[in-house]
Amino acid sequence: MKLYVNCWQCAFDDDPDMTRYPVQVNDSGIMEFACNRNHRAIVQLYDDLYELLFDSGASALYDGYPREAVTSFATAVERFYEYVTKLVLIANGIEKSLLEEVWKDISRRSECQLGAFRFTYLLNFKVAPPEMPPHCIRLRNDVTHKGKFPSQEEAMGYGQSCLDHIETIFKLLRDSKHSNAMQDMTAVLAKVRRSEVPAGHEPLRMIRRGIIYYVLNPEPEKLTLAAWVEQQQRDQNAHERWSMWQMVKDNAMGGYLVIESPSLALKRENPPRSSFVP
Repeated sequence: MKLYVNCWQCAFDDDPDMTRYPVQVNDSGIMEFACNRNHRAIVQLYDDLYELLFDSGASALYDGYPREAVTSFATAVERFYEYVTKLVLIANGIEKSLLEEVWKDISRRSECQLGAFRFTYLLNFKVAPPEMPPHCIRLRNDVTHKGKFPSQEEAMGYGQSCLDHIETIFKLLRDSKHSNAMQDMTAVLAKVRRSEVPAGHEPLRMIRRGIIYYVLNPEPEKLTLAAWVEQQQRDQNAHERWSMWQMVKDNAMGGYLVIESPSLALKRENPPRSSFVP
């Protein structure tokens, strides 16, 4: 999956250049590129892995690759289970260093991770965790293990079911205890990714607002996967019309660059903006 960003050094030149450059998302969350003026620019993402994976699936749908979309959605759900498991344990007082030490034992064993999620969920919320619909489990298995090529419609339906599943689980995580744990996890993620930045370089700190953000924070209306994919072409055009000056300025002041969908911003009668988070 690619993101399109500006070189913030060029933005403050006497002759500013607001060209947008493609950067490929990677495991570290740190992407580097060289602009037309040979500046070395580094982008640091603050998104959790499950969010990036889900957006990768949505991008695959937009590009016409439903099989790749299904595998990305399925992996996003698995990593969301990991996120929730760790979040609940941290919210209940487990030290992150101890948690990571224990997690190493199951880090390559997906069935064990699923079991950890289900029993952590049961212990914390006193109810059985929700499950994906049986037809979605069959589709995921057929695509992953049997080489099935799903239709665009099948992939879209599967992705929407994954999105609904994530939303259902997330509703129980909105209290103060879990919200505080989320902030702690985000801070740790930022610290880990910051350590990957080469010495002497200040990264462009970017918080993306992908589809999961809009589903969990509906304004002005709940967003569906189909609507998200449909608006991607509109966003490609809208991004070219709006200035990135304020985004760059905010980042230079020491905040975080928060990029949201132009189409959704326009529905709120506001241009796409960056939110300054000190």
